Amino acid sequence: MPKTRKQLTDQEREQRRAEDRERVKAAAQELLCSEGWARWVRARQLFHRYSASNCMLLALAFHRRGIEPEPVAGFRTWLKLGRCVRRGEVSIKILAKRAILHRMRPRLIATSVLAGGV
Repeated sequence: MPKTRKQLTDQEREQRRAEDRERVKAAAQELLCSEGWARWVRARQLFHRYSASNCMLLALAFHRRGIEPEPVAGFRTWLKLGRCVRRGEVSIKILAKRAILHRMRPRLIATSVLAGGV
């Protein structure tokens, strides 16, 4: 039975956005020291497909946990790769792009094309 996600109120959504902005701000502050910059360079090297803000978040998360940066993936991706996630492991939160689904579908406009330039 699939889990259903709780619909967030506008206030809850804004609170999450504010928390995310604070996390990115804290990660950016870490770049001001030379050790923080070295962590950023290492994270950027490993996670070159991720955005700059997500690289900062990953570098900060690894530093706070006291571990070296290593490959990251979602739970299902690790399962597909034949790896397992241990019970009690805590995820590293990054920012994800989300597509906004419009409630109304765009209308299809029928056009006719004449063959042979007629």
